Amino acid sequence: MFATLGRVMVLKSTSLRPGCLVRPIAPTKLPGRYFAHQKSLPRLPIPPLVQTLERYLLMLEPIVSQEELEHTNQLVKEFAQKGGVGARLQASLERRAGKTENWLSEWWLRTAYLENRLPVVIHSSPGVLLPKQDYHDRQGQLRFSAKLIAGVLDFKSMIDNETLPVEILGGSPLCMNQYYQILSSCRIPGSKSDSFANYSVTKKPTHVTIVHNFQVGFLQLLVCAEQFLFSFPHVPLLRQHRYFLIAIPVLI
Repeated sequence: MFATLGRVMVLKSTSLRPGCLVRPIAPTKLPGRYFAHQKSLPRLPIPPLVQTLERYLLMLEPIVSQEELEHTNQLVKEFAQKGGVGARLQASLERRAGKTENWLSEWWLRTAYLENRLPVVIHSSPGVLLPKQDYHDRQGQLRFSAKLIAGVLDFKSMIDNETLPVEILGGSPLCMNQYYQILSSCRIPGSKSDSFANYSVTKKPTHVTIVHNFQVGFLQLLVCAEQFLFSFPHVPLLRQHRYFLIAIPVLI
C-alpha cells in the first residue's frame, strides 16, 4: 500500500457488463477511481529517536537478562547522545522521508519480503484456506472451482475498471495500491533476492494457472478483446475447466 499514485482524472465512460458473482460498484468504467484521495493521504511518519529507543528497550525486557539489559541501556545512551550516531541516522531518515511517499516501503519490500529465504506463506504472505466442501462427484468439484475462478475474475473486473470503492477507516481514506497489485503479479525467485513483477498493465494476462496432482497448466479465459468468461454464466468456464482436465490424463 505504499506506492506513489497520481491525481484523479475522469475520462470518457465505457459501458461494462456486470459479472455473474460480484457486481461492480458502478456499471461504467471509472478511470481515475484508483487515484481517488491518494494525494490527501498522509506520509508515513518517522517517530522521534527517543521514542524509538524507549520502545526498543521495552521490547528487550522480557527476553534478556538484567545484566544484558543494563549493558544495552548504556549502549542506547551513547547512541542517543546529541550529535552522535543516532542523531545523524535520524536526520538521514528524515531527509529520505521528505523525498519519498513512504520511506519504509522499498526497504520493507526488499529486506522483509524479497530477500527473506524463509517460506513465504508462513512467514510473510497471507494464505487462503477455503471452507471444507463435500463433493459427491468430480462434477461438483469442477463446478466449485469454476465458480471460484469466476468470482475472482469478477473482482478483477472491478480492479481493472476502477469501480472498486475506496476503503475508509475512522473517516479517513486508505491507500488502495495493494488491491491493484494482488492479481497478475508474481514473485520471481533469485539466489540472494527475489524480484517482483506485475503484468496487469503491460501484458494483460488472459489465463489462470491450474495446479493439480503436482502438474501445472494454463486455462485460457479471454473470449475476445477485454472480455472474460466471467461476463457470462459460469457454465462455459465449468465446461472449459472440465475439458482442460480431460485433455491431460496425468491430471486426473
